[in-house]
Amino acid sequence: MQERSLNFLKLLDRYAGIPALYLLAGLRALFSILFPPRNVEVRTIVMVKLWGVGNLAMIFPMIRAVRQAFPGARIHFLTIDRNAEFLETLTDLDSIITLKSGGALTSLFDLIRLPFRLVRLRPDLYLDFEQFLRVTAIIGLLSGAPQRVGLKTPGQARARLYNIKVPYRLDRHMTRTFGDVVRSAGVDTTGFRTLEVPRDSDAAARVDKILRGWDRGEGPLVAIHPGSGDNFPARRWPIENFAHVADRLVQEAGAGIVLTGTEPELELADRFVQISRTPAHCLMGRLGLLELIELLARVDLLITNDTAPVHIGSALGIKLIALYGPNTPDLYGPVNEEARPFYLRFPCSPCITNLNAKTSSCQLPSCILSIDPERVADTAIEMLLPGKATALLSRKAEP
Repeated sequence: MQERSLNFLKLLDRYAGIPALYLLAGLRALFSILFPPRNVEVRTIVMVKLWGVGNLAMIFPMIRAVRQAFPGARIHFLTIDRNAEFLETLTDLDSIITLKSGGALTSLFDLIRLPFRLVRLRPDLYLDFEQFLRVTAIIGLLSGAPQRVGLKTPGQARARLYNIKVPYRLDRHMTRTFGDVVRSAGVDTTGFRTLEVPRDSDAAARVDKILRGWDRGEGPLVAIHPGSGDNFPARRWPIENFAHVADRLVQEAGAGIVLTGTEPELELADRFVQISRTPAHCLMGRLGLLELIELLARVDLLITNDTAPVHIGSALGIKLIALYGPNTPDLYGPVNEEARPFYLRFPCSPCITNLNAKTSSCQLPSCILSIDPERVADTAIEMLLPGKATALLSRKAEP
């Protein structure tokens, strides 16, 4: 349901958003002639990022920077409802405004109400972190915010509704691009982390209780995340490959394996169990977002597709292997030194980008299918047991 809802809103954003955007851009130009812009005191700020927990990890430090720059302002953050838990621990926010994401019609009706909800806040500054959605640019204009900052993504026409247009660059990691948004509003980001995730003591206690209940031996704990969220399941590395890597990690490194993911991805766990010779603890659908963060903070290695756990693990500074195909780590890769991204740079990749609303018609994702599970397993063993995989490779190379 969530995937269908997302696809519906993308279509709506494209086919209804473009004419609405041009109409509003014309009205805005006329209005600016009749009522020239003036400097305003920033007392109320609305920050916006709807989809993407990984994106929120990159924006998290920017919220702190905005609070430091505007200590007396009221700061509100607009996101979808299932992301609220991520932001609720942040004391720098005065409120979290949520958009329902349960179904297409529910999301649509809630979306129509959003401008009216924002108008009541009387925002002075609107910081839009969406990379391609036109609807957030439209909402920003309808909110009445006199200063609106957002990304000028080629081909999207959304920047027509912003006062300050921040260039979207294909050669710049998204952590830096999100920083450009707040810096363009006069916010100093010096000294703030590149990305960050909330930590919660109650969630930590729940995860510790789960781990104490397992008999996993003394070996390293490895988390495997074989899903990829709502958008474009072709980002997923085959579950057979994850199972092969897990088998080798258990046999050669004595690892304990835990599977993470959402409840709709439980079928991947079922297939993993059928294929693998490895006993694995399945926590798919059993962890909230804060609990997932605390679990990943306790693992010795994370192996994941290109999805939110990449950025959570990177923010935590843990060892991780991230698998890329239709997307590129140049923009969305992990930024910590303990990470190893796998990306084969096929001529057709990346095919899901912010220029095409992260939508692809590819039916043969060779870019992700071609990543060699043996290479991934060797890298994982080397990260867990430095020197062992190197010795194994040397013996394989001997005549």
